[in-house]
Amino acid sequence: MVVTIALDEVKATQVTIDYSAFGNFSIIVFKTKLNLFFTTFKIFINKWLSALTIVFPSNIGGVFELSNLNIIYFNNYLYCGATPTFIGEPSVAFALHHYLTEDAEHLQPL
Repeated sequence: MVVTIALDEVKATQVTIDYSAFGNFSIIVFKTKLNLFFTTFKIFINKWLSALTIVFPSNIGGVFELSNLNIIYFNNYLYCGATPTFIGEPSVAFALHHYLTEDAEHLQPL
């Protein structure tokens, strides 16, 4: 699977100015201008990011096929998710479902 990167939203919420060689800046005005910059140039940034591709393995052991890969970073947390699709034989799928859904004490071979 070839993965492309796209920037959905960048929003500056906590901005501090430690030093400025140009004089005094209003933090609120700077934060607003920074958010406007990211909103305005998101199209150009996404065009540049779309040229970068990452090859990600989509077939896991010939049993699962991965699709819908999501990677989200928000509030110092990284969320990664993918949708696995079982691609084996129907009898193996039934056996896997039977194994995963039965109680351990009632589990019997098929």
